[in-house]
Amino acid sequence: MPQLDVTTYPAQLFWLFLSFLCFFCVARWVLVPRLSATLKNREERLSKVLAEARALHEEAQKETQIVEAALQAAKQEAREALAEELARLKAQCTVQEENLQKTYAVKRAEAVRALEEVAESACAQVRQEAAALSPLVLERLSVDSKKSTPRFHREKTSPC
Repeated sequence: MPQLDVTTYPAQLFWLFLSFLCFFCVARWVLVPRLSATLKNREERLSKVLAEARALHEEAQKETQIVEAALQAAKQEAREALAEELARLKAQCTVQEENLQKTYAVKRAEAVRALEEVAESACAQVRQEAAALSPLVLERLSVDSKKSTPRFHREKTSPC
């Protein structure tokens, strides 16, 4: 095996040193600058993006505050409009209720008058009928009293 041959060690060490030196030079002057430039660009882009994100976040917070203030104002306005409408409707209901009470009172008074008229006419008819029937009843009673067996019985009395 040639690797283990002691006579080839200096040549192997020379080529090892030369390969390492070439790799080191390529890495030092080519790879490392490219990688550092890439890392630097990435860091710059990242800081720009973060700055934009912070600015957008602050702007969004300001917009959110404006929207919330507008929302609160709209809610307050809606509450006030609702309270005004409620007061108007209550007043309207009160007026309608008063009108209905008046209408009810008038109709009730008319109904009472009509009932009184009907009751009065019914009583008048009963009086007329009683006046017409009283001679007949008296005649029958006088005939029955002669027989001395009264056939008279009492019926319900009328309110008239």
